[in-house]
Amino acid sequence: MEYGSLFERLSGEAVGRDMRLTEASLAESILNHIAKLLQTRQGTVLCLPDYGLPDLNDANASRYDSINRICRHVEWVINSYEPRLTNVRVTHDSEVAGALSLAFRITGMMQVDGLVSALTIGVDVLGHASLRLQRVV
Repeated sequence: MEYGSLFERLSGEAVGRDMRLTEASLAESILNHIAKLLQTRQGTVLCLPDYGLPDLNDANASRYDSINRICRHVEWVINSYEPRLTNVRVTHDSEVAGALSLAFRITGMMQVDGLVSALTIGVDVLGHASLRLQRVV
């Protein structure tokens, strides 16, 4: 049996049981799944209509309201669909983000098969439906 998400197992990127599950391989697997999760629009996965993020464009909302709504949605969808990451907290990273860009931090605890470790992910919103995720060490 192999570890990793279904997509990782299908593509051959998963770690097999004969190989030891490491903090780095778990973090990479979680990072890959969160990237797919955040780049999926709700309603496009027919068997899971709330998988992914809703359309978060709202011309009537202030920047502050929009950022808070995005943080809440991202936190909710990760809590719902990434069980290996617990105690999830999503914050706006105002130090990284400029006036015309957005950056977020996702923090939580990785937990699987007795392995427990903190994980911080930096998310840069690059443009329309384009994200860059990287582990912050």
